[in-house]
Amino acid sequence: MNNKKSYRIIKLVNGEDIIGEIVESTSKALSIFRPFEMKQIILSENEESLYQTEILMMRNWLNLSTELKGIIAKKNIILVSTPKDNIIKCYEEEKRKEDDPNYISKKKQNLLDKLEEMEQQNIEEYEVTVNPEDIERILNDIFKNKYSNEDPEDHEEYKDLKNSEDQDTDKDMFGH
Repeated sequence: MNNKKSYRIIKLVNGEDIIGEIVESTSKALSIFRPFEMKQIILSENEESLYQTEILMMRNWLNLSTELKGIIAKKNIILVSTPKDNIIKCYEEEKRKEDDPNYISKKKQNLLDKLEEMEQQNIEEYEVTVNPEDIERILNDIFKNKYSNEDPEDHEEYKDLKNSEDQDTDKDMFGH
C-alpha cells in the first residue's frame, strides 16, 4: 500500500479530520489504511495580535490498537477530499516518525551536518591571507596617497613605522 493517489482527507460528523489511504470502499463503509487524525491549531502572541501561526498536528488514529486499517461507516462521513501535496508530505513524515524511532534524531543530525557544512563554506569564502609584502605594499600606497606622488621613504612617519622595534618580523607567523 502507500499509493499517494488514494490518500484522502475524511471529515467526520463528530468534527474529526482523518487522513489516510482508502484501500476499499463499499456502499456502507470506507476502509482506511494508516488513518491519522489531523488537528489545526492557531497560535498568536496575544488576543490583539495580527500575526497568527497555524500548526497542523497529526496523530495515529489507531495508536491504541494493533490494527493498521480502520473502517469508517459512510453515515459518519460528511466529506471526502484530496489532500494538497504539502499535507501529503506531512502525513508521510508522521508515518516515518512512527515507523522509525530514530527518525527524529537522524533528521536532527542531518540538519546539524548541513549547518556545519554551510558554516565551513562561509568560513572558506571569507578567509583572507595577508603576507608581509602585501602589508608593505599597502602602507606604501597609503603614504603615496597622503603625500601625493612623493616617495614615502622620504618621510619620518614612514621611517618610524618601517624601523620600529615593535614591528613583528617573524615570518614563520605568516606561514612563509
